[in-house]
Order: sequence, then structure tokens, then C-alpha cells
Amino acid sequence: MPQDSRAAFADVFTGGAAASTELKDAAAYRLIVAPRVVKFTYAYNELKNLRFAIRPIVTAQLHIEVLDASGASRWQRDYDSGEVEGSSYMLDVSAPAAPAAAVTQPTNAPATPPAVPEVGPPPGQ
Repeated sequence: MPQDSRAAFADVFTGGAAASTELKDAAAYRLIVAPRVVKFTYAYNELKNLRFAIRPIVTAQLHIEVLDASGASRWQRDYDSGEVEGSSYMLDVSAPAAPAAAVTQPTNAPATPPAVPEVGPPPGQ
């Protein structure tokens, strides 16, 4: 967010823009924009799609205050995004199939089974 804000304000203010998390040396600036996140929620609405898909829902509330070079508040406003829904997507959380077990011959077993001797009719027939 600081990089985006700096780029946006640099286009508007000819002297450029700086981003900071602290109010230091306010007199060096003509205008100070102080955004503050009041509320941010993020949820998945699975019930809306009968648990077949996931749809993210975000709500954001911001308080924006503009200060002058002395640090005095000159303007402020609250913004509420309302409920913003993203697009639905599917997520496969099933376990991957186990690899097939390899069947190997014991090391001391012959490669082919022994031949079965032919058996003739019982004696006396």
C-alpha cells in the first residue's frame, strides 16, 4: 500500500510524495494523508455455493485524515467498502491416491516356478 499511495500522490503533488508509518517533521510537507484501517474482515462463504465452491468475502472500513504542515487536522472521512465478493473457486482437499504396491519376488525364489511332473493314471488302470 505505501508504494501505491506514493505513486498516486506523486502524480498530484509536483514535489513528489513520501510514505511513512510515523508523523515526523510534519513542517517539511504541505499535506499529510493519514489512512487508518478501522475494520477488515475476510471470510469464505461456502454455504452460498452448497459447499461445492469457495467464495471469498471481504469488508474494509477506512478512516482517512488530512493534516496540514503543523499536524492539525483539516479534513477527515470514513469509507466503508461494504461486502465485496470475489469469484468462486474449487479446492480439492482429498488425499492423493496411494501408489500401487510393487510385487517383487523374494531374492532366494526362482524366477519361474518349478515344473509340475506329469502324473499318469493310477497304477493298475
